[in-house]
Amino acid sequence: MTSRPLWKVVVSLLVLAAAVYELTPLRTVPLETYALEHVRPESQADFNKIHAEALARIQAYSAKDATIPEDRKASTYYQALRD
Repeated sequence: MTSRPLWKVVVSLLVLAAAVYELTPLRTVPLETYALEHVRPESQADFNKIHAEALARIQAYSAKDATIPEDRKASTYYQALRD
């Protein structure tokens, strides 16, 4: 391999490494924490209601109470917010 195309390969590998670095998080952040930190101040009151309902759905799922309908339960925070 001559030096002429070698620099192109090296630059391509550096760009690829930079892209992977930018796309891969250095640490995982739970959705619950991330959502609470990124709520806009003007919608804080609405989000607090949604957040409380989501936590209640998760609590209902872990309680295994048969009197609570299945559509009012969620196993993860993401499912609870989505529903």
